[in-house]
Amino acid sequence: MDWAKSESNFHRRRLSAAPLSSPAPPQLSNPKNGLPMPLEFLGNPPLASDRQVRPFSPAVRAGDFVYVSGQVPADDKGEIVTGGIEAQTRQVFANIRSVLSLAGCTLEDVCKCTVWLDDARDFGAFNRIYMEQFPGPKPARSTTEARLMVDAKVEIEVVAWKPVAA
Repeated sequence: MDWAKSESNFHRRRLSAAPLSSPAPPQLSNPKNGLPMPLEFLGNPPLASDRQVRPFSPAVRAGDFVYVSGQVPADDKGEIVTGGIEAQTRQVFANIRSVLSLAGCTLEDVCKCTVWLDDARDFGAFNRIYMEQFPGPKPARSTTEARLMVDAKVEIEVVAWKPVAA
C-alpha cells in the first residue's frame, strides 16, 4: 500500500467533510431504560492565585459515576498551602470532600484514585495520610511521580460511584 497516497486521501476526505460546528453535549444512555442520560457538570471552575478561572469543571456526573478533576493543595484563595507532604495531602482531601459533596458523595463512594507525587521520596508520608482518609476498604489506586503543573507536592483525582436517585 502506498502510505503517502493513502494518507493524502485521508486528509482530502477529512478536509472536504462538512464544516465543524459546536458539538452537542455528550449523551449517555441509561442501560436500564435506554433513555438519554446527560452529563452533569458540577461546581464552578476554580480560581487560581492569579484570579484567573481555570478551564475545567470540578466534577462531572456521568450516570452513577462522578469524576472529580485533579485536586491540588490550594486553599479558598487559590494559594498552595505551605507545609510538607502531610499538610498538602490533608488539604487535597479537604478539597476532594468538598467537590464530592456537590454530587452528594463522600470518600466512602470513591472507587478509584489517581495520585501524582512531585517527589517519590514523599511516598511513605503520603501513604500515612492517605490511609487515615480511607480507614475502611480502600479504593483502587494508581500513583506516579511527576512534575506537577503548580508548585505542589501532590495532586489527586478520584472517581466515585453513587447511583442516581430514581
